[in-house]
Order: sequence, then C-alpha cells, then structure tokens
Amino acid sequence: MMSKLHGSTNTHFCGNLKLGKKIFSIASALFLFSIAGIASAQTFDIGEFMVKNASMENQNAEITGARPGDVLKYELKIAGAQDLLPELDVSGVERWAEFINTGGGDLSAGMLAYPAFSGDRDFSFFVRVNRDARAGEYILAYFGDQELRVRIAGLSDSGPNGLLVGIFILVILMGYVFLTHRRENA
Repeated sequence: MMSKLHGSTNTHFCGNLKLGKKIFSIASALFLFSIAGIASAQTFDIGEFMVKNASMENQNAEITGARPGDVLKYELKIAGAQDLLPELDVSGVERWAEFINTGGGDLSAGMLAYPAFSGDRDFSFFVRVNRDARAGEYILAYFGDQELRVRIAGLSDSGPNGLLVGIFILVILMGYVFLTHRRENA
C-alpha cells in the first residue's frame, strides 16, 4: 500500500515536471522573440533633440535659459525608425512649466507618448514656464539617454526701483542747476 502511494505521487510529480518544462520552454521562446522584436524596433537615429526659447527669438534655451512666462519649444527629430513608440520623460518639465501644446502626444504620469511610426518623423511640443518657477532650478526633459537642461533665470530687478532712482537723480540734478543759476543771477 505504501509503495502504491509513492508510485502515484511520483507519476503525478513527473507529469507536473514535464508540464513545467513545456511551459518554461514556451515562456523562454516568447521572451527571446520579444527581446529580438524590441532590439529591432529600437534601431533608429536621433537627428536632433533640442529646446528653443520662443520668447527670445528661438534661441537655444539650454544656453540662454528661461524666465517665468517664457514659451519653450521642444523638438525631437528621429530618422530610420521601425515600429518605434517614442516616449519622453517630461516629469521635470511638468514641475516648472505648463503644457500649451503636446504636438499630438498623450501626456500621462510625467511621460509624453507619441503614436508608433516607421521612417523619419519630427515631433514638437510647447510649454510656458510657470510664474512661480524658482530662479536657479532646471527644467529637465529626457529621451533615451539624452537630456535637455534649461536653467530658470530670475526676473529683472530693474523695474520700478530703477525708475525711482533715476527720477531721484534727475531731481537732485535739476535742483543743483536751479540753485547754481539763481546764485549767478543774484
């Protein structure tokens, strides 16, 4: 009776082992095919990944930076793609800017995804730097291993204070001229 129990357990175990080997073989084959598909889908050339400051005559924003209220245009040019689904990590953009136009991409959870395509294609999207963006911080965007860094510059401090100083100097100068002219006439 004991050996019969062991025999049925062994048969059951061996049957599960054969089934497990088949499942493992199928899963391994699917994994290898998916890796081959991903590798072939990822062969492409990034022509350009750049950001321009539209508020400063489309100058390179990585060099000029951006001030609160400025509009930035991000451009991505891809060549030779095969079934590519472009996704950009824009979580660092969302932190300091609001999207004006996604250029046909879907924005979700810090990622901007465009529809799959083959061949050559240009993508662009626009953002406006928030009014409360802190000077010295960076607006960051990533595509693959490429990064765009735009430094947020502070607003000009020469506004009304500079005007008041100018008026004060002008009043002092006019008073001096008036007093000098009055002394000469006396």
